[in-house]
Amino acid sequence: MESPTPIPSSREGERSRVTAFSLVLLLVALGLVVVGFIYFTRTSTHLPTFLPGHYEPNHAPGHVAQAHKHHVKLGLLAFGLALLAVIASWYVSEPEAGE
Repeated sequence: MESPTPIPSSREGERSRVTAFSLVLLLVALGLVVVGFIYFTRTSTHLPTFLPGHYEPNHAPGHVAQAHKHHVKLGLLAFGLALLAVIASWYVSEPEAGE
């Protein structure tokens, strides 16, 4: 039995350029996904203090509703920025046309 012959690709000879910048963008995207999940799963009082939206109960007495709030908009913003970072990483590492 004969082995199948490989079908030539139109992209044969082209290589992807994986640069350090594209790897940094992917790491940034991963960090933003983690931040987005934190915003969706934690209430304002349980957010880390370095994230916007953190609520300290002793700072504003009488605002109990703020303590139980999830920051959906900030989570969506983090996911959107992560998507933009992935797209930018893909754009930076496009195949070289001259090879």
